[in-house]
Amino acid sequence: MRRYVLPLTVLFCIASVAPGVAENDRPAPPQKVSKPFVYSGYTAPEYKGSKVFSAYVPMSDGEKLAADIYVPTEGPARSAFPVILSYTPYQRSEIDPASGEVHDLRRSGMSQALLAHGYALVCADMRGTGASTGWLMDFMPQIWSDGKELVDWIAAQPWCDGNVGMRGGSYLGWSQTAVASQKPAALKCIAPAVIPLEGYTCEVYPGGICLLGFLNLWSGGMYGSVRNYYSPGGPLPTKPVVDEDGDDDLADEIPVDVNGSGNFLDDGFPPTYRDGAEREHIYYKATLTHHKKDYDYASWAAKGLFIDSASPLGMSTYGLGPNAHVRAIRESGIPIYNVGGWFDGFARGSFELYCTLKETNPSKILIAPGYHSLGGPFWEFCGEEPKKAMEMFGVEQLRFYDRYLKGIENGIDLEPPIMIYVMHGGGWRIEH
Repeated sequence: MRRYVLPLTVLFCIASVAPGVAENDRPAPPQKVSKPFVYSGYTAPEYKGSKVFSAYVPMSDGEKLAADIYVPTEGPARSAFPVILSYTPYQRSEIDPASGEVHDLRRSGMSQALLAHGYALVCADMRGTGASTGWLMDFMPQIWSDGKELVDWIAAQPWCDGNVGMRGGSYLGWSQTAVASQKPAALKCIAPAVIPLEGYTCEVYPGGICLLGFLNLWSGGMYGSVRNYYSPGGPLPTKPVVDEDGDDDLADEIPVDVNGSGNFLDDGFPPTYRDGAEREHIYYKATLTHHKKDYDYASWAAKGLFIDSASPLGMSTYGLGPNAHVRAIRESGIPIYNVGGWFDGFARGSFELYCTLKETNPSKILIAPGYHSLGGPFWEFCGEEPKKAMEMFGVEQLRFYDRYLKGIENGIDLEPPIMIYVMHGGGWRIEH
C-alpha cells in the first residue's frame, strides 16, 4: 500500500535541450526558450554528483524529525542552494537489512535532475513515522506546526540559501498546504499534486457512503510501514538516522526480527542486533512509540458519520483537510502549482483547490490523463508516449522552481495558468 501513494516526484524527469553550434564551430549561447513543456537557455545541469547525509531535526516539544539531506557536488563552487522539501509519512528512505541497499530520492529521475540544476533536497519523516520520534494521528495540526519548524531549521542551515519550496503528491501534497498555512518565511512556493480541496466527501464518505475498503487498505499499509515491518521481497523498514556503533553500516541499527514475524517489536527488550554491539536503542524506541501511540486512521475516520464529527483529538475530519488551510494560504500569497489527473479520485478537488486560491495566490494547474500517480495505461490509450509525458512534467516543475526559488524571470507566471489534456485526440489545451 505504501507504493500506491508514492510521491509524484519519483515519476518525473527533465529533458535537456542541446545548445546550438555557432559559426567557427564555437558553441553558441543556448537560445532562451520558456513555454509550456519547453525550457532552455535559462538554466543548465551543472552538477554531476551529490552528497547525502541524515540528521534529526529538533522540534520545540522535544520530539525529533528524521531527515535526509541531498546537496549537489561536482560543479560550480557554491556552498548554499535553494532547497526543495518532501514531507512524508511514507518513509523518507528505506533500507534492506539483509543487503544494506538503500532506496531513497536518488532513485528518482526528477530528484537527480533537480540536484544537477543546483537544488538541494530534503526528505523528512513526519513525527510518529519512519525513524522520527513521537506519535501520529493522521493530518493532525501538530504536523502543520512541525512543518513550519522544519522549514525554519532548513533555512538556517549553511547549505540552504534561505529559499525553500515543497513537492509531492497525495499525503505529500496535503502536507504542503498544511505547512504553507503556517506561513514560514523561507517557504517560497509549493507544488501539491492529486489532493482534494476537502477530504471528507472525497475519501471518507463520498456520496454519503463510507469508503471502508479504501480506508482499511490504506491504514493496513500504514500500520506496517510506521512500525518498520520487514519481509524479504516485501516492505522494507525505514533507514535509521544514527549509526550508533560507528561502523558505517546503518542496516545493523535495525533490530533483528528473532521470531521471524516481520516485526522486531515483539521479541522483548532489549532488542537483539546483528553485531551484538551495545546501543541506546534510538531506532527501536522511536518505532515502539509509533506502535503504542499512533492512531489507526480507518478506526476513527470511519466512525465520523457527519462532516463535523470529532476526531480523537477533537477537530473534525473536515477541519483536517486542505480546506482548513485555505484562509491562511490566501493570506500568505504563496505561489502554487496544482497537478491532477482525470482518472484520479480527486480530479474535481484539484480544480476546486485551484479555483479557491487563484485570486489571491499566483496559481497554475495541470491536469493529465493519469491516475493517482499520474501513471496507468491512459497515456497509451491517448496515443502518447509515457516517458515523454513525464519529461514534460519535469520541465514544468523546473520552470516553476526556477522562477520562485531562484528568481529567474522565465515568464511562467505570465502564461495562461490552465493546462489540461483533452481526451479523444484533443491533446494539450492551454487557456486562462
